[in-house]
Amino acid sequence: MEKQKNLGKTLIIILLVVLLVATIGAVIFLTVGIRRTIVSTVSPLQEANQAISDQVNQLLHPTPTVLPDPVTIIRDVQSMARLETIQYTVEKVITAEINQGVFGPLFGDKLLFVAHGYVIAGVDLSKLTVEDLALDGDVLRVHLPDAEVFVATLNNDDSYVYDRTTGIFKRAILIWKPMPARPPRKKS
Repeated sequence: MEKQKNLGKTLIIILLVVLLVATIGAVIFLTVGIRRTIVSTVSPLQEANQAISDQVNQLLHPTPTVLPDPVTIIRDVQSMARLETIQYTVEKVITAEINQGVFGPLFGDKLLFVAHGYVIAGVDLSKLTVEDLALDGDVLRVHLPDAEVFVATLNNDDSYVYDRTTGIFKRAILIWKPMPARPPRKKS
């Protein structure tokens, strides 16, 4: 009999634990379900509220439309003065000869010079006039002046005398005025 009483108490405890777990599971299931329902119900309202907020913001703070005056544009362009469109470096080998005729071995002078420099070319915008600008609807058409060379400069640091050949009598004159020859600089 006592075994039946202990068995009955154990079954009641097991039944209570199962009932407690089922109750907790049902509460969690209902909480998640109610939360999803609330989110799905409120979501369209939040989207509508955001759309109305965006429209009100656009009405209160519109993006301005700027219609530029050609005279104002030409003054701004003139202050920039030029549009540099290309820059390139130049290396040129130059041969200079003096008295290389029959008496060249006696009085001649021959020089081989490697010149380094750079050139900048582009458009001089100070030559623009009001007639060069045309506003077609929302498109500004600009007729640019012809391209020209702005800067053509010899770089003395990178230029050098590669070879110099002088006549026998020319060497005596060069003793008093030697022209130093230097090798090219190594670029790192």
